[in-house]
Amino acid sequence: MAASRRVRFAASGMGSYWYEIGTMIQRALAGSGFELELETSTSDHRNVRAVGRGDCAVGVTMPPFVDWANRRFGVLADADLAELLVIAAINQPVWLAAAIERAAGIGELREVAQRKYPWRPVMLPPDQLLGMYVDRLLELHGLSRDALREWGGGDLGPNLRSVDSDRPTTPRVMRPQTRQHALSGRTDGFFLYTSWTVQWVRDLTSILELRFVGLEESALDVTIREFGGEKLILPARLFPGADADQPAIGWRHQYVYGTRDTEPDLVVAILRGLEDTADRLLLNAQGHSYTPIAPALVPGVALHPAAAEYYDSRVRARLAS
Repeated sequence: MAASRRVRFAASGMGSYWYEIGTMIQRALAGSGFELELETSTSDHRNVRAVGRGDCAVGVTMPPFVDWANRRFGVLADADLAELLVIAAINQPVWLAAAIERAAGIGELREVAQRKYPWRPVMLPPDQLLGMYVDRLLELHGLSRDALREWGGGDLGPNLRSVDSDRPTTPRVMRPQTRQHALSGRTDGFFLYTSWTVQWVRDLTSILELRFVGLEESALDVTIREFGGEKLILPARLFPGADADQPAIGWRHQYVYGTRDTEPDLVVAILRGLEDTADRLLLNAQGHSYTPIAPALVPGVALHPAAAEYYDSRVRARLAS
């Protein structure tokens, strides 16, 4: 029996969304002739840089990272990378959401500005990709981090960071602090991304009595037009305090992706493995799943040609049966 070919896969730290998807694909590729070697130092924008430079053959990341790398935008404006192409889309909706202590009686984000309320949310720092979305949405609702501080509030980061490693490709160590912020009374809300299993938001909504606040659809439209993304409904009862369905910026999937140099045989092996093991792949720590159809991609992002042909062949087979 021939030895499996080893493939470097840009994942992230152990236990993360992306690492979990990497382990799913490792299992899906069993017996395919390919074996994934998960690269754990490629978190954040380093993930797409690793694949675009050819350091890793494939990887997994959120849609905005692929979009921004391809159009040289934001933190990836300096990226001189090969075009990134999607191989598969793993189901994992993510929403940007804001919540404030229920006792404040605030139902819409703009009311914070109107009342000059001293909100003390846990927020992503501005130097993280999704932190830019938060700052733009604050601005479009008449708010800013500086204004919150002037009114007696302020923003707290969800993590404490250690000093950077000497290795430029190694991300800073991140230690979750949301539980400590909530228990100590330092925070009365958040403006973060969340999905079914995000521990940051689970901690805050379990310890504090919060109310998710509405974001103006016009502000969502502007931010999506400028930065990319999708308008999704954040469903009622997703967490305590999510009293009603609310429009939000979000992303439906995590993208498994490569470049035009990614071998077609590897692309097909990944898709076939995901399709054949889809039911078993549901048994994972982050709630990921896979639907074997061509996904609706965010603007500016395309399927790998071998993936497009694979999905088309499945449609032709169904129509012929």
